[in-house]
Amino acid sequence: MTVREAEPDLAQYKGRSAASTKVSFLIAHLLFAAYWFVGTPNVPGALLVWFILQVGVFAGFHRYFAHRSYKTHPWFESVLAALGCLANQGGLLWWVSEHRHHHRTADTDADFHSPRDGFWHSHMGWLLRDDIDDRIKWDLIPDLRRPHLLWVERHDTAIKLAYAATLALLFGWYGILTYWIVPVVLCWHTSLATNSFCHAFGSHRAACPPKGSCAARNNALVALVNLGEGWHNNHHAHPTYAHHGFHRWYELDVVYLFLLVLERLGIIWDVKRRPRRRDAHDLPLGMDAA
Repeated sequence: MTVREAEPDLAQYKGRSAASTKVSFLIAHLLFAAYWFVGTPNVPGALLVWFILQVGVFAGFHRYFAHRSYKTHPWFESVLAALGCLANQGGLLWWVSEHRHHHRTADTDADFHSPRDGFWHSHMGWLLRDDIDDRIKWDLIPDLRRPHLLWVERHDTAIKLAYAATLALLFGWYGILTYWIVPVVLCWHTSLATNSFCHAFGSHRAACPPKGSCAARNNALVALVNLGEGWHNNHHAHPTYAHHGFHRWYELDVVYLFLLVLERLGIIWDVKRRPRRRDAHDLPLGMDAA
């Protein structure tokens, strides 16, 4: 058996389908709405878990797995993959494949979620289409063909059930709403806002590939809500940089601040940053003013 024959078929790990997405979106949003009326909401607790899941998606799925903006240990790769799993965004392999496709096709006819096809389509509508999964390019993610990552992908449902069972034992059924359903719904919308708002509203400071089509925008309001991902034009212009913000001193990027802490702790290293300019005044984060 050759090495190529021994490699697993990544398509078998497809983490979502349009049908299951429609059902999960409907149920989760109904539970989200009911949460505020059937008990005493624990807003700080829900926001804390949202923050953890959101950082897991953006620092993990996005800046690490999709763009390799830094290096880390295999054990921390597993942690990031598991956090992304709990955020219920389709699974690591599907997410990264879709995102790499987006960067190659941003705002062209081949892009899955451009506002050119309507704001609702770019926000959530594209996830409800049956043809999206058939268009996923599994050959875009050969670097994810690693045993510990495939293990997380195979056990996606088991990880979620174990987390839900733990919450039920510790906090009862209301704990599942507080520490999972509500944070996940928030995480969906703060993540998807990048696709919709940040390709329609904001400043288009720099050209970004594909030339002539990419309409990625810097949107300060979205960046405030989703921890720095809203500096989206910066990201499309320089997709491998670990920082989406801080190209200007006022561009707060909370996810990058978290990565700086991990770097100091030795958990991550070789963090990719914008090269320092000799004529720039030093900034606290070690980057230059643009």
